[in-house]
Amino acid sequence: MNTVDEIELLKNNIIEQAKYYLHEFGGFYPFGAAINNLNELKPVSVYMNTEDPSSNDVIHKLEEGMKALANKKYYIATAIGSDVIVNLPGFKEKIDAIQIRICGIGFESKDYFIPYIKEESSGYKYLNLHEENGTLKIFK
Repeated sequence: MNTVDEIELLKNNIIEQAKYYLHEFGGFYPFGAAINNLNELKPVSVYMNTEDPSSNDVIHKLEEGMKALANKKYYIATAIGSDVIVNLPGFKEKIDAIQIRICGIGFESKDYFIPYIKEESSGYKYLNLHEENGTLKIFK
């Protein structure tokens, strides 16, 4: 598997799972996915020991777990999906978006945003993907 394949696999996995969560539950806590050293896609989640943790606490714990397994050479690429409200180019106000943060061995970290609008009758309308420099730093 090459770098482009890893990025696309992780990105598409997070997007599809996030869309499912939005349609079924109207939102979601951050969650992750990783490609292990056998090139297998694996879900990544954490147990928080509280009923209503903050998204930042969940993200921090996901990152800690991913770093621990990356340091053991088990993960070669990782991603975290979050439901966020952000300022994006082309929008006058903050907008809801699915955020996908991806990093891996041999490629620069990338952040992707898929803005969405909740529609009264038909669920969600997803807008164009936006890409930025990455913020996920799992690999040294």
